[in-house]
Amino acid sequence: MRIEVVGEEEVRRALERQGAAGRTAAINVLSRICLRVLPQARALAPDDPATEAPFDLKSSGRVSKPRINRKTGVVSVGVVFGGKPSRKHKLLPYAVVQEQGFAGIGKGGAFVMMKHDDGQSPFISPPFFKEAESAPAELLDELDREMKHAL
Repeated sequence: MRIEVVGEEEVRRALERQGAAGRTAAINVLSRICLRVLPQARALAPDDPATEAPFDLKSSGRVSKPRINRKTGVVSVGVVFGGKPSRKHKLLPYAVVQEQGFAGIGKGGAFVMMKHDDGQSPFISPPFFKEAESAPAELLDELDREMKHAL
């Protein structure tokens, strides 16, 4: 899911002018928001009674490592469900289908909404939008702390 924020470009340029303090402030705030979203999203994620942890949708949720795009300077961190397989997480391509609440056709077969007794679709965006409301104020506070720390 990608969200475009009105004024996003202006905020990005303002943070760039702050150098390392701006990047650090953005990483800290976005990481904190994602850490607050994760347990809320897990609680809302559809529960497939036929699938047990760690291969169920709820257990696959995690916060991605913060990254800075070297070309654009954009800082990104996110709440991820399913996705790239690893030792801890099985590939769950249906996570996006469950989030969006529709059935679609994927490579190699059909994705359908899983049957669930618990949870909802969407499960990531409601807590994200709730927590994102505090981002501007948190970013200003964090930037003040980073700038004071740099002095």
